[in-house]
Amino acid sequence: MFRICISCISIVVVVWAAAAVAQAPAWQGRLQDGSRVEVDPMTNRATVYGRQGRATQLWDGVHRLEDGSSITVRSGVMVPNRGVIELREGSRQHTRPLAVSGVSPCLVLVRKVCGLHDECDGHPACAHARQLQNIERDEARDRSASGESSPFMQTPAQCAQAAQDEAFFVPCGVRRRGASPTPCERLVTKVCGPRNQCAARDGCSLASQLADNEHRDRLASGDPEQITDSGRQCTDAIADKEIFAPCGR
Repeated sequence: MFRICISCISIVVVVWAAAAVAQAPAWQGRLQDGSRVEVDPMTNRATVYGRQGRATQLWDGVHRLEDGSSITVRSGVMVPNRGVIELREGSRQHTRPLAVSGVSPCLVLVRKVCGLHDECDGHPACAHARQLQNIERDEARDRSASGESSPFMQTPAQCAQAAQDEAFFVPCGVRRRGASPTPCERLVTKVCGPRNQCAARDGCSLASQLADNEHRDRLASGDPEQITDSGRQCTDAIADKEIFAPCGR
């Protein structure tokens, strides 16, 4: 009888798996200045090769490619986008780009990262978000100049993906009130107190949750100064003196 060598099989499987990973295609592209970018399939580390062939690590940020698309690099590692994933999976049919309708995902990203009133304008994440927004504008201008009538563009999909990457595109943690407070801002002041002295109350927690909902609605609104659905809920809540009792301190 033959004895099966379990450890031998394990070694073969590991070697085979490592070989399969090593054979995964490296992603390549070119920046607008013609420099070639190559991404290691195992580490996702991005390397740029200049015109003289000199290899350097691609710096962190958003980089526009020759085809008008863009890639994001964080700590020297490229954040995989849909196009890169499709290439590595061997797909030749590209997913249809996000339709541009209503508020652009790039504008929503800028509002989320830079703040509704540019409260976080000096943060590096804000600069990266604005880079994507500028690329979107260039893409729209190029399409208009070429006479292309299709409403589909690549960059909005990349902005929607970037909005999910809150480690790199860090949301603005500061909220500065506009010229007049929103309904939910008024509710929070009433229930939590102007100095947040009633923060421990249940009503304050509920009011803060409504304010968070209102803020998210304003990020995606065509006019952030208009009252949103969550803002209307806060307007009704202001009259509720039981659940949303005044702070009174």
